[in-house]
Amino acid sequence: MRRETDQIGQAYWAARATREMWLKKLQGKKPAKQREKIHKALLSVRQSQKALAGVLADGLLDDDFVHPDFETPEYRLEAWLSDYDLWVHPFAGKNDPIKAELVSRLIGLWKKSGGALRWSRKKDDAGTPYAPVVDFLTVTLNAILGTAFTPSGVAKMIDRHRGERLGYNPWLMYAVHRRITRDM
Repeated sequence: MRRETDQIGQAYWAARATREMWLKKLQGKKPAKQREKIHKALLSVRQSQKALAGVLADGLLDDDFVHPDFETPEYRLEAWLSDYDLWVHPFAGKNDPIKAELVSRLIGLWKKSGGALRWSRKKDDAGTPYAPVVDFLTVTLNAILGTAFTPSGVAKMIDRHRGERLGYNPWLMYAVHRRITRDM
């Protein structure tokens, strides 16, 4: 369980670093306008490919004509748009999906190890939530994020997770996993 917790923490920080890179890249710019510029460039490359294919099909160019490389820019523009849709778009006006994924993966690890998502309130301590899962998440989130969470805050995270069937972003989970396995 320790190794899996470490991997989840590493994936969180790798995703956070990628997100920060995107924020830095788009700092001072309107992200949606930048996405539109890239999309227009992609359309232009594709139009150029079609036009060149038509000229070649008509036999207007000699056999020694050097073909320009349109595939590399097309691939890179498509990759940029894909990454934008993963690292910028899901964050627009929403809570942090990377942190939500972190919590979801830690709760999944807890459940996988046989733990239950139940907690109670202490009678003598102003109704403070307590349970092994609350302790696990409090300690683990503090270790990964360096932020102390209150038992009440952790109990809210558990309740939100119980209320959501697929409360995580599957594309973000894929990206986090891909990023961490590529970097290892």
